Amino acid sequence: MLTQFIFWTCNILEAVLLVRAIRGKYFGKYALFYTYLLCVFVQSLARFYVFSWHAGLYPYFYWGTQFIDALMGCGIIFELYRQGLVYYQGAARMARNVILFVFAVVISKVLASAISGMPQSPATIVFDLERNLRIVQSVLLIVVIGLSYYYAITLGKNLWGMMLGYGFFLGTSIINLTIRTQVGFSFQRLWEYLQPLSYVLVLGIWCAALWSYSPIELPVPGSKLETDYQSLLVQTRTRVAKARNYLSKAVQP
Repeated sequence: MLTQFIFWTCNILEAVLLVRAIRGKYFGKYALFYTYLLCVFVQSLARFYVFSWHAGLYPYFYWGTQFIDALMGCGIIFELYRQGLVYYQGAARMARNVILFVFAVVISKVLASAISGMPQSPATIVFDLERNLRIVQSVLLIVVIGLSYYYAITLGKNLWGMMLGYGFFLGTSIINLTIRTQVGFSFQRLWEYLQPLSYVLVLGIWCAALWSYSPIELPVPGSKLETDYQSLLVQTRTRVAKARNYLSKAVQP
């Protein structure tokens, strides 16, 4: 009964968030975030259907959708950087490229280990991928929070709510995944309660923060962030030019 109550509470809160965003016409303002939420909502109902009517297929379906969840969660990090740096296009472009590179490295590492190492079950592969992605997402989340404080970027209630909720979700996920690594799959039974309970709290935070649209304030002219980015860009181009010049001289006969 408790599991069913938590399950339907999560679905109702997700539906409320989606309907509220559509009616308030700000779904597109945070398209990546709400796409993630919609994906989780649809997958949750699909898992319920498979578990109820095709129980033998459920483990395969669960770990397959969990893989998608782990990847889709990266969209929230992209959303935070995209919206938080919306008035700093140069810095946003650099951040996007760095994030794509980091996530590509993490995914490639996990898949390479699965292929070259000892045979692993799909559950183990997805488990390792989720744990590594959650850790990287946590680091990137801390970075965007640090940037907002250091450069006095006013993110607004919506983005702060996204960060608080997803930060709590990442923290609890990493703790649970770490304990599960040490204890083993015997922790699965407790995990089935801890994960959805923490997610209910996350959805509550998001409902409070995203009940209405709160735009990001315009930055103060001459922001230090853009100045620092331009300085970094000039230094990088200078070093690249010097490296090219050095290589051209080195290869000359």
